[in-house]
Amino acid sequence: SADVSSLYAFESAGEFAVAVLLKKTAAGGRSVETGVWDAIHVVDVAAAENGAFTYKIVSTIILSVVTESGAIDLSGSLTKTDAKTLKLSALDKSRAHLVNIGNVVQDLENSMFNQLDRIYFGKTKDVACSLRKRDLAPALAMAPMMSELSDRLKSRSKPVDAEDY
Repeated sequence: SADVSSLYAFESAGEFAVAVLLKKTAAGGRSVETGVWDAIHVVDVAAAENGAFTYKIVSTIILSVVTESGAIDLSGSLTKTDAKTLKLSALDKSRAHLVNIGNVVQDLENSMFNQLDRIYFGKTKDVACSLRKRDLAPALAMAPMMSELSDRLKSRSKPVDAEDY
């Protein structure tokens, strides 16, 4: 597992903006050959009323997973936006902004993770289960016929008694 993160701050039309870049790479775990999570968050900070600040965030998550057998190569991305107006805590101004930005990024990324989990892995599981059920359907449909055939064959043949020999 390798993790890389970068943070860039720059002036914007509001007060300032921050780009948070996160990359997590994992290999060799639970049938996964490689897995890559790339997160790009851009937060624009602007002054609001009563000493509060509005944090507008645009986030993109890029996910890629390849199984050990190579049978499944799942890749996709998701982009979401959000905005929160927060007051600065008692910390100094720059530290308070970092805490607020961190919370905004974490909240949106957690929400996106849950959404990706439902979309990709939940849907993949649903598809796999439906295919499995379809494969069993012909066998299950034949079960009553097989039972009847077995009963008829049993009634035709006489049980062998050891005394007959």
